Amino acid sequence: MTQRWNSGWTDERVDFIPIAYAIDGASAPDAKETLTSTNKVDIRTFAHDADEDVFIIWEAPLDLTCKTIQFRVITWVHNATGPSAEGWAFFLRGASLGNGDILSATLGTAVKSSAASQTHVQYDRVATTWSEPVTITNLAAGESQVLKLYRDISDADDTYAQLIGVSGIEIRYS
Repeated sequence: MTQRWNSGWTDERVDFIPIAYAIDGASAPDAKETLTSTNKVDIRTFAHDADEDVFIIWEAPLDLTCKTIQFRVITWVHNATGPSAEGWAFFLRGASLGNGDILSATLGTAVKSSAASQTHVQYDRVATTWSEPVTITNLAAGESQVLKLYRDISDADDTYAQLIGVSGIEIRYS
């Protein structure tokens, strides 16, 4: 789903990519589950005691004009013990693949998006901050972007000693 708005000087768009579209990485988070309270949301839970990762394919739009993107993660407090002035950190890196490019392309430098010093209860939605610009290796319109998303438990902003649920990521671009 693409959201479009004009923020002044540029025409920005946001694509939401559900976690259900993610493919397990080297150390995968838990399998998809449905978080249920009054309503429901599909999530995958990322551990607090080991880095876990997934790969997501994002098809860059044909009219993409930017050379970088930004991202944030839509998370949900899964555990009954919610964070109390604690946080979590996710990183994203990627590469663009066009016709004839191999899947094992070199990924760009990882960039962080975090939710620091959060105090919430179970079932609360928390969006991490928008990241700094993510440089995707050879980002190009109309190509497939291979994105690696991972929780880095050794990052200073990752202090929440519980699972955190992820329903998806948002990609912001122009």
